[in-house]
Amino acid sequence: MVSIPNKLIEASYNMPLCALRLRSLALSKLKPLDYLLGVSAPITISAQEWQDTFIESENPYRDLKRAALAFSIASVQFKGKKEAIKFLERVIYENDRGRVKLYFNPEFLVSCR
Repeated sequence: MVSIPNKLIEASYNMPLCALRLRSLALSKLKPLDYLLGVSAPITISAQEWQDTFIESENPYRDLKRAALAFSIASVQFKGKKEAIKFLERVIYENDRGRVKLYFNPEFLVSCR
């Protein structure tokens, strides 16, 4: 089960569905300590995992790549912060392996505490 703070729900209004799906998959893989320390190992999502989760996807490789691009530019505005914070620091799409590696922004992780 993924618990999502209100600010993340508000940020969802500006994100395409594919990015929301990828965000949910990625957040479900984070550990509570990642938030406390503001550090996370890269989160890997494969095209197979995408297909298993979202069975209506006709082309999981393409959909995962589009989701990664959309999620890479998404941000959230936390109370007390002057500027929006990007969710991700870096995204790597590995074509040959059909997977994406997501590196969460440490500032985002700490702000979620």
